[in-house]
Amino acid sequence: MSAHAVVDRLDELAGTAPLPSGRAALFDVDETLISTKSMFDFLAFHLREAGRPRAELDRILAEFAAFAAGGGPREEGNRRFYRIFTGCDWDVLLEQGRRWFAERLSTAALLHPPVAQLLRAHVSCGDTVVLVSGSFQACLEPLAAHLGVGHVLCSRPEVAGGRVTGEVAVPMIGAHKADAARRLLAELGVRRSATWAYADHGSDLQLLELAGHPVAVGDEPAVRSYVERSGGMVLSGIQRLEYPRW
Repeated sequence: MSAHAVVDRLDELAGTAPLPSGRAALFDVDETLISTKSMFDFLAFHLREAGRPRAELDRILAEFAAFAAGGGPREEGNRRFYRIFTGCDWDVLLEQGRRWFAERLSTAALLHPPVAQLLRAHVSCGDTVVLVSGSFQACLEPLAAHLGVGHVLCSRPEVAGGRVTGEVAVPMIGAHKADAARRLLAELGVRRSATWAYADHGSDLQLLELAGHPVAVGDEPAVRSYVERSGGMVLSGIQRLEYPRW
């Protein structure tokens, strides 16, 4: 199916006529558009580059899993992640991000095919495509460049004197994602009826509510239930990549 036919099919399912302009698509990234959690996948690359043992990644993953299992807030977990990079050279992290993305794209099924196909369809049709993620520029800028996406709303670690301070200047988790996307849609003058949103997790329900055409990726109950009630589409979930070993 061609890119235009895919988006025309979305219009048909949504019961709307295709719009010549003024249409937007919001894409969650981790485990929606790509088959991994980009922050931890990048962290594996970063630790390997620094000559650190794989056991260090395992320890960090276990700590974050315990934090989440104990009900730790997602926003605090996000902040804890960026503290790992305190003191790191920002330009080095960005360069590592480019090399991480190139390596993973060439050696693994990084992109989730049905979602990537639809993203490319939106781009081909001239829609405004937006990546909305709690991840950061090192992971997301190479992905956006590869897919031809012009807008990235993401967490932004604080940088001073070229180095990461360990604080988060701009959070992009939960309600922050919806607020940032809402502001961008208002700036662009895109109506809710002309907006698609793609997500896999219940924390993104507010993002999905911005769209007249929400799309669930996978079987997370809250997301699937909302999308089905709204008459949206449900796409298959990802086959998760394992974090690399070294």
